[in-house]
Amino acid sequence: MEIVIYVFGGGFLAFAALLFVSYFRIRLYGSFLLGVTYAIGGMLAIAIPHWWPLLAGFALAWLLRIFGMDPGTELAARNAGDSVN
Repeated sequence: MEIVIYVFGGGFLAFAALLFVSYFRIRLYGSFLLGVTYAIGGMLAIAIPHWWPLLAGFALAWLLRIFGMDPGTELAARNAGDSVN
């Protein structure tokens, strides 16, 4: 079971790294907060091999997405007037 926790924790860290890269490219604070949430969840899961940090990180990330911190929502609104016909 610990191997599964390490794999998912590593996945959370990889996803956090991608969110940090997107933050440095587009400067949306929502992607930074999501990256911090996934990184803390992944590091806690690896430090104490248990499943609850993964669940807590995932739940907090979904709460941030519900509150509109997802980078996709602002980018879609920002690019809505840029369509070429």
